[in-house]
Amino acid sequence: MNVLATIGLFIIMGAALTPPQSTQEYLEHLVGQRLILRHYAGSSNPKAKEKDLSTAKGGCDQAVEVTTVSFEKAAVRLQLRNIGAPVVGNKSVGCAPDPYIFLKITDFDIAQPVDQITKAIDGVLQTPESYLAALGTPWELPHSLENEVPVDASRPGLTAAKFVLIVNPSYTAADRKAHVQGTVTVNCVIGTDGLVHDAVVAQGLSEGLNKNALDALTFFRFYPARDGNRIVAVKVPLQISYRLYR
Repeated sequence: MNVLATIGLFIIMGAALTPPQSTQEYLEHLVGQRLILRHYAGSSNPKAKEKDLSTAKGGCDQAVEVTTVSFEKAAVRLQLRNIGAPVVGNKSVGCAPDPYIFLKITDFDIAQPVDQITKAIDGVLQTPESYLAALGTPWELPHSLENEVPVDASRPGLTAAKFVLIVNPSYTAADRKAHVQGTVTVNCVIGTDGLVHDAVVAQGLSEGLNKNALDALTFFRFYPARDGNRIVAVKVPLQISYRLYR
């Protein structure tokens, strides 16, 4: 049974106040971050040598959250919670139905300089902005103004926001087993920074599917709405549809 959830942000967890000083600190700092796993999402237990990470090609991509990092002899293991399948240009590039992905990096030297492991990891765990740039769509919008007032999406003359990156959220095991299907409607604001803000479920399904929809929205990136030549924040409902296909 294949699972497809179709649309309807994530503000990448910010950098530490002080940059990581060691390779171990850098990897531990990844915990809690929501990133896009590139090339290695086709298996629930992918494995790669560290030297091969920066040159990886092909494979599947998946939106994930880093939940744990553990160290073994000459290896590091990252547990990644599957949030959903990224979609760029109407093409879904995800393929991981499992709730968790366990990425093991072998031939790993924990004493190496932090910039060396950073370069390797950045090739396979990317922020939405880095991911878009790697696909040839640079993302350089400034942060939204703190007190910007959104306009309603039905405002005459408004040019609607256009999505650049979305993530089709994953099903929970319980909801898949129960064959729960339907639509989650989320009221939110698409800011002038192209990110989703103030997302609230207006009409939902199960607690698990509602949460997955909100988590997926943290990855969304839009070209902002325009009022004439002026970029504006806009209040919109987004609908995330969950469908099971055999």
